[in-house]
Amino acid sequence: MIWVVGIGASAGGLEANRRLLTHLTNTGQVACVIANHQAVDGHTQILVRQLSLAAPEWRVREAQDGDPLLPGEISIIPAGQEGTIVNGRMILRARPAHQISSPSVNSLFCSIAKDHGPKAVGVILSGTGSDGVVGCRAIRSGGGLVFAQNDADFQGMPSAAEAASVVDHILSAHEIALRLGDLSGPRARPWTEPRLEDLIDLVRCHTGHDFSGYKPETLARRTLARRNKLGIGSLGDYLDYARAHPEEVKILQKQFLVSLSSFFRDPECFDSLRGILESALRVEEQVSIWTPGCASGEEPYTLAMLVMELDKQAGAKVRVLGSDLNSEAVALAQRGLYSPLSVKALQPGLVQRYFDHTGEQYRVVERLREVCSFRCQDVIRCEAPRDLNLISCRNLLIYLGAELQGELIRKFHKALAPDGILFIGPAETLGPLGTSLFHTLDNQHRIYRRRP
Repeated sequence: MIWVVGIGASAGGLEANRRLLTHLTNTGQVACVIANHQAVDGHTQILVRQLSLAAPEWRVREAQDGDPLLPGEISIIPAGQEGTIVNGRMILRARPAHQISSPSVNSLFCSIAKDHGPKAVGVILSGTGSDGVVGCRAIRSGGGLVFAQNDADFQGMPSAAEAASVVDHILSAHEIALRLGDLSGPRARPWTEPRLEDLIDLVRCHTGHDFSGYKPETLARRTLARRNKLGIGSLGDYLDYARAHPEEVKILQKQFLVSLSSFFRDPECFDSLRGILESALRVEEQVSIWTPGCASGEEPYTLAMLVMELDKQAGAKVRVLGSDLNSEAVALAQRGLYSPLSVKALQPGLVQRYFDHTGEQYRVVERLREVCSFRCQDVIRCEAPRDLNLISCRNLLIYLGAELQGELIRKFHKALAPDGILFIGPAETLGPLGTSLFHTLDNQHRIYRRRP
C-alpha cells in the first residue's frame, strides 16, 4: 500500500504549498491530495499551474471523481467540492450548503485515516480557523503521522491543530518536505525528555510564571520549535543555552503562551453565540463579559462588536474585560491597532463602523475601546470578576493538565451570574466536572449555560 499524504491549507495556502512542494522528493511511494479552501471557481487551475512549476518531479492535476490515487501524483480537490478517499479512489461531491470552509480538510483527512491507517499522513499548512483538527486526530488515532507548519503566513490552522495536541512534528514547510521524502524509513512520535521539568523551573525562576500544570507534550513541542529555529539538537543543550542567555528564557515563556487570536475566529461558532445572546439581551440591561487568555485583543473587540450590533434591538450595554499573561499582547490590545490582514476577513460594514483607517493600520474606534478594558494577569491565580453574563475562554483549556482545567472550570462557574454563558474553543471539552456544572446549549460550537 502506498503512503497517502493529505495537505490542508486556507489563507496563504498557495505560497505554503509552493514552499512545501519545491523541496518534496518524488520517491515513487507517495500520493498527495491537497484540500485548499477556495471560494471561487478557477482558483483550482491557478493552483495546478503554480504548483506544477514548483514540483516538476510530480504530476500535479485537478482531482476527478473516481480517479485512483497513484504514487507520484498530487491531486488538488476542486473549488466547491468535497473530496474523500474510499478504497484508494477519489470521491468528489458538491459542498454541503451548511459548510463554510471548502474543500473540507477534516473530511479529506478522516477519509485518508480510514482508508490508509498507519500509512496516512496529514500536513496542516497556512490558514485561519480550525479546519483540520478533527481530521488530524483521526489520522493519529489510526497510527498515522501529522505535521504542522511553523513558518506559515497565517498560523491559525497549524496553531489550532497544535493546541489540540494532534500534531507529531511542528516544522517549517521545507523541513516537512524533507521528512515526507523519507516516509519509508522509521517514523518518530512526539518526544519527551527527562529534563523538561528543569526548563519549566528555569522559566518560573526568571519570570515568576509557573507552567508545571500545563500539558508537558505541548510545552515539549513549543520547546522543540524554538530549538529547531536556533539549531540546537538536544533539550539538555538548549537548557544550558537558556541558562547562559537569560533573555532566551523570556522568549521561551512567550512560546509557551502561544498568544494567537483573530477577529470572529471560527465564524460559525460566533453565529451560534449571536443567536443565544440575542435571546439573552432581551432581558439583560447590561452584558458583562470576561475573555481570559485574550492575546492581542481581537476576541474582546469581537464580542463587543457582536453585542453592539444587537444593541439597537435589545438596548443592552456591554462591558468586556480581556486578560492575558503576555504583557506585550495586552499592550497591543490596549492600543487597538491592527494590520489590514487582521481585518480582511471582516464584513465591510463592520470595518466601516468599528475601525478608523490610519495610515497602513486600522484602529478600533473610540466607542468600542471605551467598553473594552485589558489587564495583564494569570487567569489561574487572579481573582475572577463576579456576576458575569458571558465568559469566552477559547483555546486555553487545551494547554492545561486535568487538574488546572478543573480549577479553571470551577472558577468560571463561580464567576458567572445565574444562567451565565461559557464559550470555549471548538477543540475543547468540559469533561465530567464541567458537565456537572454547566448545561449544554450548543455542543458543536461549545456553548454552555451555568447550572445553579
